Amino acid sequence: MIVTAAISAIWAIVEPLVNRMPDIAINYDSIASSSVFTYIKAGLYFLPMHTVWNIFSLIVALWVLRIIIAVLHTLWASLPIV
Repeated sequence: MIVTAAISAIWAIVEPLVNRMPDIAINYDSIASSSVFTYIKAGLYFLPMHTVWNIFSLIVALWVLRIIIAVLHTLWASLPIV
């Protein structure tokens, strides 16, 4: 529950920044006829980008949480507590 609350708090901070990012529009006119691009397009058809983005953002949030915990652990270890 604590981890969920921490991830929710981090997501509340990161989400407005992510929402400001513009949509990616790439012009594929030069490679639209290649067979490799056709296979890539067919593979990505079954891959929902919203789900992929959520998984990627969750992985980033967990890494940020791990970094914060490591920094706090380092600070705690350096305190001269008797």
